[in-house]
Amino acid sequence: MRQENDSTADIVGLTMPVMLFYGDADSIAPSHAAEFFDLLGGGRRDGSWDGSGMTKHRLAILPGTTHYNIHESPLAPMMVKPFLNEAA
Repeated sequence: MRQENDSTADIVGLTMPVMLFYGDADSIAPSHAAEFFDLLGGGRRDGSWDGSGMTKHRLAILPGTTHYNIHESPLAPMMVKPFLNEAA
């Protein structure tokens, strides 16, 4: 039996930096990824020229990738490494 899984409250309650990392041909649509990012407070305002308006969370949607091959993209480490360095 399939059950609904609404994790909205769990997502909103996250306090650590979160990186949402998707392929543009992933099983999760980019619009749904953006909804998750919005729940984290991302994308709600301009980041400002100095970055002061940016959230600690990140959203990366890599072009030409799927859930299965996203780790093979040369963009993957370019997106993940700076996030991990900032979050450390």
